[in-house]
Amino acid sequence: YSGRLEHIKGVHHLLQAVKILAEKHGINVKLKLAGNGNEKYILELKNYCSENNLNGIEFMGNLNKQELFKHIRESVFSVIPSLCYDNLPNSALESLSLGTPLIAPAHGCFPEVVKEKETGFLFEPGNTDDLAVKMKFLLDNPKLCSEMGYRAITYIKENHSPENHYVSLMDLINKIKQ
Repeated sequence: YSGRLEHIKGVHHLLQAVKILAEKHGINVKLKLAGNGNEKYILELKNYCSENNLNGIEFMGNLNKQELFKHIRESVFSVIPSLCYDNLPNSALESLSLGTPLIAPAHGCFPEVVKEKETGFLFEPGNTDDLAVKMKFLLDNPKLCSEMGYRAITYIKENHSPENHYVSLMDLINKIKQ
């Protein structure tokens, strides 16, 4: 996970899904949380980890882009557990552009960005069981993760490259001028 550590970003749901994986499936997930935010919320997250023996959770704080991108590239997948309707967050584009599949809620911009079983998975917002199922599936299928990562890079190049953005913007400007 990379982003603000705020309640609306749903990181507590991600931790609950990690707990489900540990308890139901014996999978001890190594999870890295990059970012800062509300100190009270961060303390609640850390306490939850401690109380539930989630020892594989690393709170990394803010990272420079180079460090962040290294961690994203090395990840099996990225998760955006957001409860709010995000408007195409950088963390989604960064993950996909670095070849890392994305698990995101099925609301806001995410159904347009995450192509189910092609570049990642969508889960029912706030549903920690559904999130855990998607995480387990990707953990159990590393070859599929690699294929999804390749398709994610292709998707970003075809739909969100600076060149495509420029062409779309110029098309819009030319339509407005007419």
